[in-house]
Amino acid sequence: MAITAIFYQPQESDKNIASQEWQMIFHQLKKKGFDTLAIQWTQYGDFLKNPENQVWLKERLDQATAEKLQLIIGLSSDPEIFNRLKEPSTTSEVFLKKLQ
Repeated sequence: MAITAIFYQPQESDKNIASQEWQMIFHQLKKKGFDTLAIQWTQYGDFLKNPENQVWLKERLDQATAEKLQLIIGLSSDPEIFNRLKEPSTTSEVFLKKLQ
């Protein structure tokens, strides 16, 4: 069964978008033929460790499901990973082992 998904990467700046605007965004996604919202990560650095921000994300996910979008919940990410991947493998190896 095929899906038509769009990825969303929650960021702290997204909290500036009003709840009503999110509702309209999700409605437009559904109207354009998307049936699935893939949440790129549910933790990115400290942003989603904060309980207030977790509630904010849950409210957005609830809005998406109210528009009949299926959800795919992603992984957590350390924002430092992109810098670490540029380092020689011997240097980044210690960092990557800590993520296991």
